[in-house]
Amino acid sequence: MSQLIDSRIDSNSRVFFIQGDRTAIVDTGAPGNERKILKALREAGISQGSVNLIIVTHAHWDHCGSLHALKAALKVPVMAGWPDSEYLERGENSPVSRSAAKHARYLNFEGTNVEVVVKDDISLEDYGIDARVFLTPGHTEGSISALASDGNCAVGDFLAGLYTGEPDDIKQSLKKMIEGGVRRFCPSHGQDIDAEAILRILQDS
Repeated sequence: MSQLIDSRIDSNSRVFFIQGDRTAIVDTGAPGNERKILKALREAGISQGSVNLIIVTHAHWDHCGSLHALKAALKVPVMAGWPDSEYLERGENSPVSRSAAKHARYLNFEGTNVEVVVKDDISLEDYGIDARVFLTPGHTEGSISALASDGNCAVGDFLAGLYTGEPDDIKQSLKKMIEGGVRRFCPSHGQDIDAEAILRILQDS
């Protein structure tokens, strides 16, 4: 069993922990958040030694700005979807889907090696966590979402793609995710949304 924990370090861009036998950190927020994240781990009763993975939902500065510093502190691998993984390594914001423009291109970040490149849905059992990562393109081509076994799923900016990305692709991903056990979608910006509400949106669109 695993649970999704909101670190509550930043109300603007949320950082989550997936805690099972071991722990994964989902996103790192803007630059300078690494100390806040380490403090939030302690306050949640999670030892740094139990963390063995950092998951980045997509390569935008407000989701990976503290990645380089946090990885250096924890010495754990990074997981990201392709091709966002390549942007992470270069320290560049990936393009928003259906747009050639970079996201806040003047707010780049320090490049970081990505050891685990996701090209399809993947279990986190090998990392000691009863959880699953979905490939969910739409906001960016390489966006991913992380589902804890409690049914809560950290989705980054995936839902924003309904309006700015590839709506048809996102609808297919939403159906896949709900069938795969997602009961609540937890975006990085804004309030959580129950799967039932998402189903109503799909039916009305």
